[in-house]
Amino acid sequence: MKVQAVIFDFDGVIIDSTHRGMERAIQIAEKWGLKMPADIRRHLKENWHMPGAQLIETCLKLDSETAHKFYQEWETIDSSRPLPLVKGSVEILRKLGARGFKIFLLTSRNRKNLMSVLNYFHLIPFFDFIQAKDDWVFVKPDPRVFSPSLHKLSQDGIDIGNCIYIGDTPADFSAASQIDIVCISALTGLHDCSDFLQAGQRRENIISSIADLPKWIEGH
Repeated sequence: MKVQAVIFDFDGVIIDSTHRGMERAIQIAEKWGLKMPADIRRHLKENWHMPGAQLIETCLKLDSETAHKFYQEWETIDSSRPLPLVKGSVEILRKLGARGFKIFLLTSRNRKNLMSVLNYFHLIPFFDFIQAKDDWVFVKPDPRVFSPSLHKLSQDGIDIGNCIYIGDTPADFSAASQIDIVCISALTGLHDCSDFLQAGQRRENIISSIADLPKWIEGH
């Protein structure tokens, strides 16, 4: 295939926010005195693809208003103390841009929080298009989550067959696969190789981190 565009997930792919983000959520729950399941980390891992407030509502069994307030506090912490980037992220984004690839970002973060973190790391100029939770009502694994990004790619004259998506959850793989977007699964999130293989991902499309992405593109 001729790759012309790369769509990146954010958490767990570009920013190292999954394991540490989970611990932040648990710390907030403990501070609030909330009752948590004994296997809360498993619950969070299985539902990590959800938008933040929905994730908290589902895993901690809270009403939507309380879950929203919880997530607001979580976002405030993330904005004031951003977690580190995945090693090599900036170099890869710079390299892909220099080679002429269109670089898109698709995330379930709210735009206000997302832009504050992107600005903190000076990442905004690397992206040709940024899609946040505010832009669409669907969430992964619903493949319609890709619609705004694919519409923009179409306007740029790029076919879906010339686009790859980089995610870190089986839900990312499922969403992309349903509309025949080649999905590359990065192991910098909460899921290991066996999780992706069980979901049907091909071993050759599983990479340690986005640092391996240029090599994957060259090989395909």
